[in-house]
Amino acid sequence: EEDDGLVRPKVGAPMPVGRPSWFHVLAPSADEKSRYQAVKESLGDLQLNTVCEEAQCPNIGECWNGGTGTIMLLGDTCTRGCMFCAVKTDGKPPEPDPFEPFKTAEAVTKW
Repeated sequence: EEDDGLVRPKVGAPMPVGRPSWFHVLAPSADEKSRYQAVKESLGDLQLNTVCEEAQCPNIGECWNGGTGTIMLLGDTCTRGCMFCAVKTDGKPPEPDPFEPFKTAEAVTKW
């Protein structure tokens, strides 16, 4: 067994306490002036959907605090239905917003 300083769980043994030093995810910021809040507000104002929100991504704070996000085009519904994904699915999603391309462009310029 390697001695690389990492703590690994062993079968039948209790899990190690805490997270490894390299494992961290920034929580979404509650500060009203944070970049996270700015991204969230611009998405709400423009009525855009993101994979981040729809898929309930645990890394949303890290991305949005950095001023990035993944906009879902053609609404909040996916037609694929992957079993591992939390995005709403439907074989016949609602009609897309004809102004979505313009709203997406506006969001990108704001971020």
